[in-house]
Amino acid sequence: MPGDDPPGKQGDVLTVEFSTLGIPCFGLNAGPAFPHSQAFSFQAATDDQAETDHLWNAIVGNGSQESACG
Repeated sequence: MPGDDPPGKQGDVLTVEFSTLGIPCFGLNAGPAFPHSQAFSFQAATDDQAETDHLWNAIVGNGSQESACG
C-alpha cells in the first residue's frame, strides 16, 4: 500500500508480512490513533461459524478476556 495514502506520508511502511513459529502474520501500521503496545491482535480464517465459535471459546475459555469480535 503506498505510503502517501492519507494520513500517511511518502515512504511510511503501512503493512508487513512475516512468520512467527511458521505461522504467517500480517502487520499493519494503523497510525497515531493506535500507538504501539504489548497487545497482539490476530485474525483466523474459518470455514463456518461453528469453527469460529470453537476457536473463540478455546481462547476465551483459557483465561483470556472477551472483546469485540468481527
